[in-house]
Amino acid sequence: MANILGITAPIFILIALGFASVRSELLSREHIRGMGIFVIKVALPALVINALMHKKLSEIWQAPYLLAYGGASLLACALGLYLYHRRFGEPLHHAAIMAMGASMSNTGFIGYGLLSMIIGNQAAVYFSMTLIIENLLMIPLILTIAELGRQQSQSTQTSLIRIVLNTFAHVARNPLIISLGVGLLLSGLQADLPQPFERVLAMLASCAAPLAIFVIGGNLVGTNIKAAGKHALIISALKLVFMPCIVFAILSLWPGVNEEMRFAGTLLASVSMATMFSLLGQQYGIGERSAAVLLITTLLMFCSVSTVLWYWSHYLHH
Repeated sequence: MANILGITAPIFILIALGFASVRSELLSREHIRGMGIFVIKVALPALVINALMHKKLSEIWQAPYLLAYGGASLLACALGLYLYHRRFGEPLHHAAIMAMGASMSNTGFIGYGLLSMIIGNQAAVYFSMTLIIENLLMIPLILTIAELGRQQSQSTQTSLIRIVLNTFAHVARNPLIISLGVGLLLSGLQADLPQPFERVLAMLASCAAPLAIFVIGGNLVGTNIKAAGKHALIISALKLVFMPCIVFAILSLWPGVNEEMRFAGTLLASVSMATMFSLLGQQYGIGERSAAVLLITTLLMFCSVSTVLWYWSHYLHH
């Protein structure tokens, strides 16, 4: 238990520090927003390039992980969409955002920080493969469904092809996607950057995880937990229980998958949903609700992450 707390405590202390800094007005929301933009557009892309450029393409492109994590993400998304749209009768665009909460982890802001404390630099490989799944599969799919739903509610009409093209154009401008492309190119060429550039990338990469986690805490200030609604725990359960169990099951059944890959996929899947969930919630009219669901799931994440760490240390690691 002490080992588990040694891993999880720094994460939650950083979240608490971010929360306390904004709550005490030591930092403003604008400061936190600026830090978040820096993490997404500068620090995390530097981390991705720094991690990938010295890896072989065969290390980065591992079919079992991509298929298992991608399949689990799609299943969690489909189940969330079905429950919220068909069973609870919510508009399609609202259900799509809730489905995103069920199927996309906070990989950049929390997941990488956790995984890197346990397996070191190798965490960047799983981080990068997860980014590929999230940015090239899940985000375009969810945004396309949400946009179709919004057009239905507003009785407007745009062709599906145009929506998909606009979505992929938006994704292609994402600094994380650009950094993935650069990192994969350098990996394929086995090219080294000049030493000063490599040092700059390493310096930026080292600040990405702690600053990202700090920003999570700052963004939680002012969230009304009652706004989450009566179905909030369903999303939390899909994200923190269903999705990691599916990842673990697929990777356990897949022949030849090593312990590290099984652990990395399960741990990343057990993290609370991406911060984008709250931002897109605002865009599609459920901002206060999505922020409250994010807060609840982030608090419950201590249980899911601790369970994965405990299981790994007691059953898989020995």
